[in-house]
Amino acid sequence: MTYTYLSNWSGLPDTPDNYLVITYAVEQSSEGTLLSITQTNYDAEKAAHSMENWKQLMDGLKKLVE
Repeated sequence: MTYTYLSNWSGLPDTPDNYLVITYAVEQSSEGTLLSITQTNYDAEKAAHSMENWKQLMDGLKKLVE
């Protein structure tokens, strides 16, 4: 599944080239299910911020499903 959105903290104009692209992929693995999340179309500073947010979200999801 893939979707796009304009982050409200980006401060960028509402044009298609400023939208972030988020992709979720689910695969079976030998240990269960693998969820991959890819986020693109942003700079290194925003990438680091997003990485921390995704980590917190995934840690919470892991606790919920285990």
